[in-house]
Amino acid sequence: MEPGNLTPQEQLELETLLNHAKAGDHYALLGIDSNANKQAVQKAYYGLSRKWHPDRHFRRKLGKSQESIVFIFIQITTAYKVLGDEKTRRNFDLTYRPSRRHRELRTRGTRRTNKTQESLTRNLSRSSNTAPSEESIKRQEERKKKRAQGYSQLRQQVHGRSSRARTHFAQGKKEYEDGKVNAAVSSLHIACQFEPKNTEFKELYRQVRKEARALQAKALLATAENAESFQNYREAIATYEKAAKLDPAEGLVFHRLGMLLQRVENDPRRALHLLRTAVTKSPDSVQFRLDLGDLYGELEMALNARREFQEVLKLDKKNTRAKNSLRALR
Repeated sequence: MEPGNLTPQEQLELETLLNHAKAGDHYALLGIDSNANKQAVQKAYYGLSRKWHPDRHFRRKLGKSQESIVFIFIQITTAYKVLGDEKTRRNFDLTYRPSRRHRELRTRGTRRTNKTQESLTRNLSRSSNTAPSEESIKRQEERKKKRAQGYSQLRQQVHGRSSRARTHFAQGKKEYEDGKVNAAVSSLHIACQFEPKNTEFKELYRQVRKEARALQAKALLATAENAESFQNYREAIATYEKAAKLDPAEGLVFHRLGMLLQRVENDPRRALHLLRTAVTKSPDSVQFRLDLGDLYGELEMALNARREFQEVLKLDKKNTRAKNSLRALR
């Protein structure tokens, strides 16, 4: 937006939002009915947060309105968290009791209709034509002072969260560049907790977490293979299963686990699922397809077995095992 003060329309809207926020009415603040579903809550929140995010207005000369915008943004986020969760929403519905005055405002809705604008304008006009008493002026000044202190604290909190988020992000980025992937995951996770909407933070966090999971799966695979080589089959199966839960990109973990389950625990159905996964992840592996084809044959799934052996011959035209298996299926 270009520098400048709030427009009259924005001033009216901000004033209405402040009234709803001070009354604690999350529904009116988001501009939704009390029976609105979760999608409606989310849609209302996204629309308001985009419009009233403090960063959107940082170039404008807003004066004290800047404090109100920070306050409103925090209250909008709070309302979304309360109404977006079934349990907290139910508790809110049971405990919140709007005042008579606010119930009147709430029934008019939060959208800026001409009727609402005229009402607010009349109220402002009446208040300006009435000379305030000395005691009233004193009370107003005290309220302004308390509000200013509250806004200052809120502003410091927002700034503090942003500062800590960037500190952890910079630390995580350096750890990643230095090859300390696991440490980087932890730092970037904290950064995303402080600024959950920062796309730069989330993108790097996803990338680093994916690499960390791949490294962890690789280490578990080596441990499981070692246990298997010493015939510690129970330990090997348990370790292969941990590696499989990390969903590595390659199919080796699933192949080794499937073969071991078939041989040690005589569980062909589960082994079949794992060998299928191994082939899906590593479609060019001749060994994986041969073992899957053999298992299909044992389960009397001849068409599936034939398909796997034919795929093997596409990869290796001279594969004797595939040729013999196809002849046996005829």
